[in-house]
Amino acid sequence: MNPIKKAARIATAVYLAPLLITGQLFGSTLQDQNKATAKRAFEEILSRGRYELTEQLYARDFINHGIHSNSSLEEDQAALKGWHAAFPDVVIMPEWSAFDQLSMMQQLGLLPADK
Repeated sequence: MNPIKKAARIATAVYLAPLLITGQLFGSTLQDQNKATAKRAFEEILSRGRYELTEQLYARDFINHGIHSNSSLEEDQAALKGWHAAFPDVVIMPEWSAFDQLSMMQQLGLLPADK
């Protein structure tokens, strides 16, 4: 290999390696921060009813993209307050990527349980 090309490749690798490592570290950190914020929202707001934390954890232009319609932050919080009023001892554990409404309806006896 031409010594100039070899030197250019080494220089490129030396230059790009820290950028790639930094990108991975910051990407992972941002992802971890997002997970922690989502977990805090579920635990503090949904499970404990601490709605005063909404401004800290949600963007003002938050939109909940639901299956049948979208909700603004105010509409979403009103719905959450309704859920919390109906089920004051609810504990929500954020482990899944979707709300399991079928299991909830089965647990409430509103739909037959799977056999």
